Amino acid sequence: MANSDNYLTKRKHFTQRLDALKETRSLLEPEWKEIRSYLAPDTGCFDDPTSTSAMKKDAFYKQNVNTLPSFYFYQLAVALVMNLTPSRLHWFRLRVPEQTWEEQAFLKQAEDKMLRVFSKAGVYDHLMNMFYEAPLYGCAAMGINEDLELGVDLVPSTIGEFWLAEDYRGVPNCIYRRFAMSAFNLQAQFGYDKCPDAVKKALDGEKFDTEFTVIHAVEQNPRYNPKNPFNKEYISVYFCEEAKEEDGFLEYKTTKRFPFVTCRWDRYGKNPYGFGIGRRVLGDVKSLQAYEKDLAKASKKKISPPLKGSVDLKKVVIDTSAESVTYTNDPNGLTPLFNVNYETREALENIQRINDRIYRMTYNDLFLAILNKDKTMSATEAAAIVKEKEALGAVVERFQRETLKPLIENTFLILLEQGALGEVPPSMRGKDMSIEYQSVLSSTQEIGDLQNIDRWLQFVSQVATINPEVARKPDVLAIADYYADRLNIDFNLIKDNEAVQQQQQEEAEAQAQLEQQQLAMQQAQVQAGAVKDYAQAQKATMG
Repeated sequence: MANSDNYLTKRKHFTQRLDALKETRSLLEPEWKEIRSYLAPDTGCFDDPTSTSAMKKDAFYKQNVNTLPSFYFYQLAVALVMNLTPSRLHWFRLRVPEQTWEEQAFLKQAEDKMLRVFSKAGVYDHLMNMFYEAPLYGCAAMGINEDLELGVDLVPSTIGEFWLAEDYRGVPNCIYRRFAMSAFNLQAQFGYDKCPDAVKKALDGEKFDTEFTVIHAVEQNPRYNPKNPFNKEYISVYFCEEAKEEDGFLEYKTTKRFPFVTCRWDRYGKNPYGFGIGRRVLGDVKSLQAYEKDLAKASKKKISPPLKGSVDLKKVVIDTSAESVTYTNDPNGLTPLFNVNYETREALENIQRINDRIYRMTYNDLFLAILNKDKTMSATEAAAIVKEKEALGAVVERFQRETLKPLIENTFLILLEQGALGEVPPSMRGKDMSIEYQSVLSSTQEIGDLQNIDRWLQFVSQVATINPEVARKPDVLAIADYYADRLNIDFNLIKDNEAVQQQQQEEAEAQAQLEQQQLAMQQAQVQAGAVKDYAQAQKATMG
């Protein structure tokens, strides 16, 4: 198949690839479904996406009495969003090697534009969903496309809805997504002529809400050649699952961007989906629910115990409600069948212990410590908190590399193609762009770096009293730029070094001119004095 020139243009290739991906993922699905059942009933889609049966979650609420574990995962997602991508802060910076002031100003403007686009496009809501599902199941995914109105269009996806494959480096380079679309939306996105006969029939019959199963497949192009500008790295196709193979594709195109971002919690082995906290706490969650159910049963039996009475009472209507009176000839009436002596203290202790363990395993204790830290916490103290959870540090690094980096890069390229970022400085062309992240912890570290600069300047000032040559060591202009950059000062408020040097030159020229004027005035005064003295001397001689 790989030797064929057109195999990637046939539906058969994509359906076969999907079947292979389904087989690989099937090993993980039982665990995912169990996690969903106990922790996140409103997530996941493993059934026919056009069916409403997938929306029925009644079973979850019947079998789960204690909902704190679900809430812990929600809190974790909130903490990750607040720490990694705080919407009210400048949480990332764009960099190029040896960047000039012009490049720096361009990148700063690009950052500001992208942050506005993120807010407008609902990026933070979508990241919240990803940071919720990734700890639960191990992975999450989101599509990112161009949108002329919003800048970017984000496509959420839930567990069970997509299949992944990786390249040789362990980076996702293939995704198949299965979802439902109405006939109306299919026509709106792809056009009537591209729709298969079944969709056209629904449209012609004005059954616009009829849903169809759509497959969106993205794969790496095996014929990609970076030296050929017309040959792009990825192939993206859409097709209706219900349509015949000869109906072809709803859309077929090549693209230079991978139009998805993924988010994986733990990575080890050959599993492209990763592993989450959900599988680790599942046993504790089951035990917790069992204890809660036993406790509820014991409490109910204690409040409303099984009763016994004489056979004669079968003919009597017994009212067991509060403050009721029932008259019988039986002197003993109704008595408890047995005493309920269930020891609740041990059960409550076990429930608390399990709750605490799940709380720690979802890193809520770490983020609570960060949230409640004193504002004067040093960088060393902040680093000590992070060191307690080194595993989370690896997760955060992976989120930045696999989720935030492609999100930022895709958005930058989309806006650049739209002309929304203006002209790129000529000096930037050919330079690799990098990203620096400004989380709560990294900001604390940066404040520590600035404090170190302050201490060094104080040291230089003290030593300069002994040896004045030391005062020449600090590059004051570079330090000022570094401070402005780290504190995210608006570039419109800062002069570039060329402007500063020009101002210095103008001030030096003005000072020189002033000194010349003063010298000329002094000379004129001296000359005038000399003339006066000569005139007086002449007058005295003549007299």
